[in-house]
Amino acid sequence: MKNINRIIFGVFIIVIINLSLPTSSLAIGGGFFKSILNIFKGGGDDVIKSGDDLLRGGKNQSANIEKSTDEILNDLGVRMNKKPGPSKESLIMERVGAESHASEFKTLKESSRSDYIGSIRRNADELIDDDLWEFLNEELSGDNNTFKKFIVVGWIGKIYNTSEYFTRPTIEKKMLLVCSNLNETFYFSLLMEQEPKRAFLVRNIKFKDNQNPLPKQELVVIEDNDDLKIMASLPKEDNKYPSHYFTIYKDQNFYYDKINQANVSPDIIKKKAYNNVSGKNNCSKATENGLL
Repeated sequence: MKNINRIIFGVFIIVIINLSLPTSSLAIGGGFFKSILNIFKGGGDDVIKSGDDLLRGGKNQSANIEKSTDEILNDLGVRMNKKPGPSKESLIMERVGAESHASEFKTLKESSRSDYIGSIRRNADELIDDDLWEFLNEELSGDNNTFKKFIVVGWIGKIYNTSEYFTRPTIEKKMLLVCSNLNETFYFSLLMEQEPKRAFLVRNIKFKDNQNPLPKQELVVIEDNDDLKIMASLPKEDNKYPSHYFTIYKDQNFYYDKINQANVSPDIIKKKAYNNVSGKNNCSKATENGLL
């Protein structure tokens, strides 16, 4: 009975490894079926040991470390569930282009604040720079004033200081974020080196060719705490509230909400944000050559 259990365990380990480690030395093919055949020839112990070696990086790495069955399966689970959402780096680089991505990163990092904001303003139809602060400081009456009370003018960006991911390798004062869902990607630039802190949507890539991207624009922050941050566009025309909201979580999860109704209160977006579960979306710090 003991030998049968070891045989079943050996087959299970081989199948799982082949499904999760595409470069495994036991890839499906001749080696895979040969390994199963070895079990029935009395080679069960060797097969189980090979599975353990693979999980530890090969026989030449940590060869003297012994792991229990639970530890092996736990390691395998960690490897298969490493990130909160799928990495879209290859798709992003294909859509944006390596040179364009690098240029976006270098422009933010190497430009002065005034030059950087000026470069955005020259290519944007939305409120940028002085226009935004006039909007926040002017005497607003009627319906528009209902949105003004939601804006956190002195936002800090708390998740960027407390998140295990966003603090790597250091806490950055000028940061380029690349956030994606299944349908599109957003580039956000953050200027946090001095007051007032500023947030911009600088690029929007739609994965469907028949959809128009959002224009470059400055965003306002309506929620800022250790767990999440919500950015929003400004209300359009006679609308009371924004049509676009972007929620970034400390675990890299990300949600984009497009509101088609004119007067949906930001309170509804806030409540929704706390009910979202970690899943298929991802928000990463950009590097010059890709994503961190």
